[in-house]
Amino acid sequence: MLLLIFISNFTQAGTEILKLRASKSYKPNIWNDADTTLLFPGKFSIPAEINVISGNAGSHKAILQYRLGNGSIVTLTYKGGSDREEPSSKSGIGKGKKYIFFKSSNGLNPGALAEADYFHLRIEQGSQKFGTTMGEINMPLALVYQAGVIKCLSGSVVLFFNTENPLSSVKWNPGNVTGLNIPSDINWPYKTRVVVPSYTGPYTITATFTDGTPTLTRTLTAIYETNAPSPAILASANPNPVCQGNPVNLTASGVNTGGTYSWVGTNGFVGSGANVTNTPLSNTVYTVTGTNSNGCSNSVSIPVNVTPLAINITANGDNCPGKTMTLTASGATSYVWSGPSIVGPD
Repeated sequence: MLLLIFISNFTQAGTEILKLRASKSYKPNIWNDADTTLLFPGKFSIPAEINVISGNAGSHKAILQYRLGNGSIVTLTYKGGSDREEPSSKSGIGKGKKYIFFKSSNGLNPGALAEADYFHLRIEQGSQKFGTTMGEINMPLALVYQAGVIKCLSGSVVLFFNTENPLSSVKWNPGNVTGLNIPSDINWPYKTRVVVPSYTGPYTITATFTDGTPTLTRTLTAIYETNAPSPAILASANPNPVCQGNPVNLTASGVNTGGTYSWVGTNGFVGSGANVTNTPLSNTVYTVTGTNSNGCSNSVSIPVNVTPLAINITANGDNCPGKTMTLTASGATSYVWSGPSIVGPD
């Protein structure tokens, strides 16, 4: 069994730089926006400005958007620092080298802390006479790497987590783990795959990131109970086979205290609990799913055969009043007769 997961629910974070670069060209108008989706949410401070690295902002606008955990989008509006759309003075041109914070859709101001997993930068307009306007944000971002628990699997685990730069080394305790950089399908440059052998945790991972500057080392701790067994469910049906029209008692066992059982039958039966009763009219397969209190589940099926009864009775003799008649039954292994003037058990 091979399970693909992302590390989640962990509190440790590491600061990295998120770079967003967008541009607006003129004649014709062409926008090159910057989009970045993070595998994990990042905490950041609302930027006070957007640097113009090419062209001039004039007094025009730029937009920075980010997505909150609930999926809503926050829009930050920035205005060129110049007081003219097409600045000409040395002072005006100098001030147009930045887009300065103007307003936000949620009322936050520069320096306020926020958290997001998606960013979008757009240069709405700049001063055309200076050519293409290109803006850039280099924003410190505290990426929150989170850890989780896998309780119900047997086999290898594959972890993916994203880094701004290639992962140079991975160390696990215990060992026998391999790490491999793989291409990302999102704009964040790298996702790293770590294959974990079957082992009942906890594991501790030490990941080392390099970007040509002093190495950033981050330690993530995650508990992976990779051999935690799913419950071994036992089920029985009594009687089996069962005579048509009679009830069958279904019993299950195997989950721990606080666990649950749910039943379904091919005849449409639905039930819950360790002991249930049903009256099948034809052959039926009952499946019970047992779930432990830790969320691990397993299922087992049991077929129940239904024996139909086709009783035949024949009568031989004189059917006149006061005369004797012999009644013969077939189709069963034992018989009980009732009626007036019946003599004999068979």
